Amino acid sequence: MTWNVVTLHSYPQSIPGKPNYVFGVRWLATATDGTNQAEHNGHAIFQPKDVDSDFTPYETLTEDQVIAWVQEQYPEEVIQQLLQEKIDRMSSPPESLVVTPPPWTNS
Repeated sequence: MTWNVVTLHSYPQSIPGKPNYVFGVRWLATATDGTNQAEHNGHAIFQPKDVDSDFTPYETLTEDQVIAWVQEQYPEEVIQQLLQEKIDRMSSPPESLVVTPPPWTNS
């Protein structure tokens, strides 16, 4: 499974001395079984924390750090299970859909 950060949402000047405080992340997780690929995406929202103790300046954030924040809200095991279920459905699709008129129309 691979996690990617698609976009960061930040407040340019919301906290004095802490520009670009990240409050949201758009993310994408992908997995493959070698034949089929599944994706799951989402948006994590963060509440302002005690920024003096663990604030990381925007320009020094890493993708791994931001993904760790996302995984606090969307545990890796849960997303892996969702992706595996999607891959399983692709590997064993339901039988084909047949469209027929209702029996009372005699068509």
